[in-house]
Amino acid sequence: MKCFVRENMEFLFFCRQNFILVDIFYSDLKYEQIEQNVAFEFPSLLSEIGGFLGLLLGASVFTLCELVDYVSLLIMAKVAKHREMRRNKVHH
Repeated sequence: MKCFVRENMEFLFFCRQNFILVDIFYSDLKYEQIEQNVAFEFPSLLSEIGGFLGLLLGASVFTLCELVDYVSLLIMAKVAKHREMRRNKVHH
């Protein structure tokens, strides 16, 4: 029994010398979880921006195509008029 008490005392002495007490606690029992979710994927974002710009500018792909068609018709009409004037000068 003396041996057990002596070993136990040595163990207690070892524990007091080599172990520390750490007190871990929460300062508040409530917590707030913040979660971020993707609102728009990249293609959706581009389509939203394109739709908004289309509304603001009043332009769409068809309007731009019509503008290119109109400008090309104007250029062709001016070139045709210029050629006709040159032909009339050559024949007179």
